Parts: sequence; C-alpha cells; structure tokens
Amino acid sequence: MEALLSAMSYLSATNILGTVILLLLVAWYFPRSSKLPPGPRGLPIFGYIPFLDPSNPSITFNKVAKKYGPVFSIYLGTEPYIVCNDYENIRKTLMGHPDAFSGRPPSLAATMQTKRKGLVMTDGPTWKDKKNFMVTALRHFGMGKRSLEPFLLSEIQFFMKELEDFGGMPANIRDPLSTSVCNNICILEFGNRFDYKDKDFIYMNHCVDIMLLTSRNTGIMAVFPWLKYVPFVSRLLGIAKAAKAASDLDTLIRKIYKEKLESYYPGRMESYVDAIIAERQTENNVFSDFDDEDLFIDLRILFAAGTETTANTLLWSFLYLMAYPDMQRKIQQQIDEVIGHTRLPSNADKPLMPYVEAFLNEIHRMCSLVPMGVLHRTMEDVEVNGFFYPKGITVVQNMWAINHDPKLWPDPMTFRPERFLNEKGELTKPEYLIAFGLGRRACLGEPLSRMELFLFITCILQKFNILNPEGETISFKGTTTITYTPFPYKAQFVLRDL
Repeated sequence: MEALLSAMSYLSATNILGTVILLLLVAWYFPRSSKLPPGPRGLPIFGYIPFLDPSNPSITFNKVAKKYGPVFSIYLGTEPYIVCNDYENIRKTLMGHPDAFSGRPPSLAATMQTKRKGLVMTDGPTWKDKKNFMVTALRHFGMGKRSLEPFLLSEIQFFMKELEDFGGMPANIRDPLSTSVCNNICILEFGNRFDYKDKDFIYMNHCVDIMLLTSRNTGIMAVFPWLKYVPFVSRLLGIAKAAKAASDLDTLIRKIYKEKLESYYPGRMESYVDAIIAERQTENNVFSDFDDEDLFIDLRILFAAGTETTANTLLWSFLYLMAYPDMQRKIQQQIDEVIGHTRLPSNADKPLMPYVEAFLNEIHRMCSLVPMGVLHRTMEDVEVNGFFYPKGITVVQNMWAINHDPKLWPDPMTFRPERFLNEKGELTKPEYLIAFGLGRRACLGEPLSRMELFLFITCILQKFNILNPEGETISFKGTTTITYTPFPYKAQFVLRDL
C-alpha cells in the first residue's frame, strides 16, 4: 500500500512538473500582443542564443534579417533585443534620434566589468558634460593632431626594433604590437610611455587580455543572471578571473593616478590625468556626480579599448598584406614615391597616398572590428521608420551586415581596396562605411586610431616586407569577444633590400 501511495505521489509530482513545463512552452510560443518588430522565438529560457554563430553572431543576425526584414526582435536568454541590419535604419536611429538611443544596457556593464559606472556605461545629462570634457581634454593633448605625431613615431620605432630582433623568422607579433599601441594610449592618458619589460606594464596588458578573452562568458552571465547562484559556474566561466583582472588593473591605475596627484602642481598639463586632477579641484566640476570608482573605470576602459581596437585592426592588416603581396607592393610604391627612404612618414603625407587609405578602409569594411557595434538602450519610447522601440530595450546595430551588404558593396566578400578609389585614383569614402560607430556614442578615439594606423602601416612597409611563412595556411577566420579578432598567426618581417 505504501509503495502504491509513493508511486501515485511520484506520478502526481511528475504530472504537475510536466504541466508547468507545457504551460511555459505554450506561453513562450503563443503569439504575444506586442508592438515589437517580428522575429524568431528561439527556445524557452535560452532564446535564440543556441542558434548564433559562435565566432560571429552578426552573421546569424544577417541571415535572420533575410527572413524577417532589416529590423527584427529577438530573445537572447529571456530578454528581448531589437536588431537593426541595414544602413538606413541604423542611420535613422543613431543620427535621427541621438538622445533616444544614447542609453547603455545593464548587460553591457556586466560584460565590461563596469558596474554601470564610468563614461561608457552612464547616460543622461551628466554623461554629456563628462563626454565633452573628455573630448576637449584629449584633443588638447594632441589626439588626432600633428603635435602627437612625434610621440607616435618614436613609439613605432621601438616596435620596429622588436621586429628587427626577430631576424626575419616567423613570429606571432601580437604581444609586442599590443604593447606598442598601448604605450600610445599611455602617452595621452598618463603623459609617459612604459618600458616593454616594466613588470606593472606587462601585468596591466595581461589583465586586459584576460578581460577580453572572458568577455563572451561575462556576457553569458549578463544574459542569464541567475547563473551566479549556481555553484562553481562563475569559476567555470572564468567570471571570477575576469573580475580579479579588472580589479587588479584598477589598482595599478590608481597607483599611477596617485603618483601623478602627489607630484601635480597647478598649471601642469601633460596628460589626460592632469586635466582630470585640475578639473576635480574646481568648484562645480563635471566629476562632482562621479566617485573615484567611476574615474578609475573610465581610465581603465580608455587604456584597454584604445589598445585593443587599433592593435586588432593592425593584426588584420598584416594578415591581408601577407595574403595579397601585390597590394603590399602598391603601398610600398606610394611610400617610395611620396616619402622615400631617408625620412619617417608623416600624417601630412596621407592626402598624397590614397591607396594606403583605400586599403585601410577596406580593412575596416571587411573585418568590421566591432561587428555588432556597442549596445544601445532606448531612453524613451520612439518610433523610427515604422518600427517601435519601447523605452529600456537593448538595440543591436549590426555593423557587419552594413559592411557586407551587396546593395552597397558589389561582391562584398572580395577584399578590394580599389572600391574606395575613383577613376582618377582619388580616394572616395561612402557615408555608409561605418568603422567607428555613429551618433552621440561614436568612438571618441577615431582621430587617434586613424593616425596610428596610417603611421604604423607606412613606417613598417617603408622598412619591411611582410611574408607568409613557408607551409603556413592563411586563414581569415576569427573570433568575436568585444571585437572581432583574427586567430593567432605567424608572419615574417624581412628587411627590404633598399
């Protein structure tokens, strides 16, 4: 009798559980009355995440757009997102309604380990004031100006010495390249460069690597916040490791800031940190609503983002130069004709070297370094181009889809710099080439990055040939963390016979 009652109790519990699951499934798949654009339902709890291309979700979004249209809604986990996949809708949202689309979603804060603090993650009036201060200060210290050029050229020479030390042998140059690019940011941010062997500097770059490598996992935790209550998941996904890396990097930046603060004297303006120190000593300063944690998160993001984006663009550039030696020779021909071999390149040479700029534009287009842009959150209900965006929803701008749209770019999967040159060989740049974002949240570091890219490419190809090591297969595949990064590869930097 007890066995029978036990069996009945088990069956009853099973039936209840089955009924609950069935109701959840029905609730999930039953059409919801919503003004959201149409889109795929995905799976309960997980949404559409299991169907995303793990190397580049933007490619999946582009395929979904072919079925549901250029703007669709999609569930990632249990949260709805709206994805824009064409230039017209992205332009009309970010440029036509800049205030409405200027917010940042909590999921991005979790991914970037910012606790919704700092310039990148805040929004509203205080964000505008702080952004204006940062732009003004960075321009004052030379971002995008000729005054910064000697420092960049000097740093590039340190990097080229590293290339010479490889003696033309196959090498993965990612680490020395990232270190070199990072020093350019340090010159702006802290007013000085670091020796490549400085232990703190090495560890700072190591922390950035850990945070980037685990950003996809921290993103998963952001989509499924309940996972933090599951034992060992945080350690398994490397979340704890990423959090420690962010904390350690903040500690090292605090140390640098403290040293700058202790040695500061009124009127000293040698770096962005000096500008912050001076501003914080004024009445009603723009940082009055931000605490120290906000400040150091800003400095950390400037340090990391300024390194990662430019270094990865150069890694893609070297890869394509290896794969297309004829393009490499065309760039070297312009270098030889315009600059020669006896002086260093200058940003002033850029207008006379359209093929170099065309090559870099094609790198931006083909690689789409930040394929999904940086996530936006709507600050109010807004209707754009017939699509309704409710307040607080996360919006994805699929930059990869724009940069590979056959309506805009004939034969988009072919790497062809000539698409940016007219019949006279002059540079043309269509407005729909989006490399640094659009609107109020566009990348602040664009002027610096463009200058760096031009100087790195011309300085290196002035002196070296970039060769693919014998027996190595060139792959244009990569992986998406916050940026789209090429898989590790080796290259040979061989001194030119001049």
